Amino acid sequence: GREGQVVVEFWGPEDKLDRAMMMVTVLNVTPEEVEENARYALGFVKNALPGLKRDVAWMVKRLEEISSRDTGSGKLQSKGRTVTFEFLKALGAVRVMVEQNAGA
Repeated sequence: GREGQVVVEFWGPEDKLDRAMMMVTVLNVTPEEVEENARYALGFVKNALPGLKRDVAWMVKRLEEISSRDTGSGKLQSKGRTVTFEFLKALGAVRVMVEQNAGA
C-alpha cells in the first residue's frame, strides 16, 4: 500500500487460502489516512465475512479502540472463519488476521 501503510500477506493455495493477514498503520498518520486504511481493512474483513453489516466509520472506530491500548485486540467469528485484530505498538499498526476455523 501507500508508503507501507497497508501490507497484506497470504498463506496457502490461491483458490483456498489457509489464512491471510493485513497490517494497517494507525499511528503517526493523518485522520484522512486512517480512514483510507480503514476502508482497505473493511474490504479485507468483508471478503472473509461477507455477511458483515458494518461501514468505514465502524472500522475507523474499531482501529482507534484497539490502538488506544498497549495490548489492544479483538475478534469477529463466523461459522467458517475467524478474524482477529491485534495492536502492534512498535509498528504503530493493527494486524488483521483471517484464519479458517477448524473443520471448515
